[in-house]
Amino acid sequence: MAGDFLGGLSRGDTIVAPATIVGHSALAVLRVSGRECGRIVSEGFRRMDGGAQEGFEPRRVYLGWWKREGEALDQVTVVYYAGPASYTGEDMLEITCHGGRATVAAILGSLVAAGARLAEAGEFTLRAFIAGKVDLPEAEAIEALVGARNERARRLAVRQLSGDLSRVLEGLKSELTDAAVEIESALEFPEEQLGTGERGRLEALLAGLEERGRRLLLAGEREALYQRGHSVVLLGRPNVGKSTLLNAILGRERALVSAIAGTTRDLLEEELLMGGRVCKLIDGAGLCETADAVERLGIERIKAAAAEAWAWILVAEAGPEERVKGEVEALLAELPAAGCVKMVVLTKADLYPAVLLQRAGPGGWQAQHAAQLRAVPVCALTGEGIAELLEALGASLGEAPPPEGEDAFLLSERQRAGLETLVASLAENRRRLEEGETLDVLAEGLRESHAALGELLGEKVRADIVGEIFRRFCIGK
Repeated sequence: MAGDFLGGLSRGDTIVAPATIVGHSALAVLRVSGRECGRIVSEGFRRMDGGAQEGFEPRRVYLGWWKREGEALDQVTVVYYAGPASYTGEDMLEITCHGGRATVAAILGSLVAAGARLAEAGEFTLRAFIAGKVDLPEAEAIEALVGARNERARRLAVRQLSGDLSRVLEGLKSELTDAAVEIESALEFPEEQLGTGERGRLEALLAGLEERGRRLLLAGEREALYQRGHSVVLLGRPNVGKSTLLNAILGRERALVSAIAGTTRDLLEEELLMGGRVCKLIDGAGLCETADAVERLGIERIKAAAAEAWAWILVAEAGPEERVKGEVEALLAELPAAGCVKMVVLTKADLYPAVLLQRAGPGGWQAQHAAQLRAVPVCALTGEGIAELLEALGASLGEAPPPEGEDAFLLSERQRAGLETLVASLAENRRRLEEGETLDVLAEGLRESHAALGELLGEKVRADIVGEIFRRFCIGK
């Protein structure tokens, strides 16, 4: 993919794509980038008086009509950004039109007919990267900012977009360069061989770089776990009210609810934001013995989800204590052993409020299964108990988020892999110094560490890796 992009750039391709979600919205923005963008946009844009627009001044808003073969398609505004002072580093125009799907498609079609090519995913940012407008960590931060699901992720992505991660990596690279220069000089001038003191100082320098790399890696792994969110699985017998409970928690009709048992077969997944943290609710087939092959497959899937979940909500109908106790114990016996948070939700609580509130305490029957197992009575139809359930679930999220210190970044998979390579290389070079390896071996090892940092910064990275990075971007970014 990156090769295709580079070929398009060398041919002077002008690309176009919607920069906003296509669908029903008040406004939509289309981006056009490349040396022919002015001519292509001029073919469709007409001033309010109907005349052709002779060129565009940079950063000035033009109001007019978009026309195709004399037919007015929409009233639009156009802004021109002259390269290199644009997002892509090339001449670029942005067209704002009304957001109806048909309107966007009509204007997009006329731009393609005039000579523009539909952009690939991430091609605008790739061109910015090639033009030196952003480095690779900053480009990856743009993707992270677009995909930020909470306020914390937004803050960290903005930090990286402002160059904080790049500056940290550049600092590591600068110190590593000093060490490499010292060893290369000793190779060039044999009379300047490294003494015990110099070797000790270099060992300390490499150990410090290794430790800083490990801290970055550890902080990135902790942040990835935090941002991945918690999965909470609803578990219970068929027709016990799991789907009704899911709808009540979400505040909308997400799952089909029926008096017929076994309505839900496949997994239903929905994200919920609680206290700034992402929680993924998963509903699925009710646990039971069945001869239905499709239902058995659904049960296998919900059990697999339960095996990897952070928390289980065991759903049972309210009733006499012994019946509820037996039902929950039977559910636990069917499920894989897991050390996750467990919570019992007793539906139709309005039918047995006194019994439930008196006997659903931490010292009751549930304590024999897990210290965190507690019962929360709810009535999903009226909403009674839902707020208490969400409060209890939010409180059990437990661990505090990782500190937003200087090492906290939203590392991509590429960056984590690159840091692992760097840390391993630094550790190996430190070992070589300690064991008295020859200078030529040390010099080669430091070149490898230097190359790993260069790849992290995007200074020398393979085209296929660049392509894979930008493939994850959305169209128009």
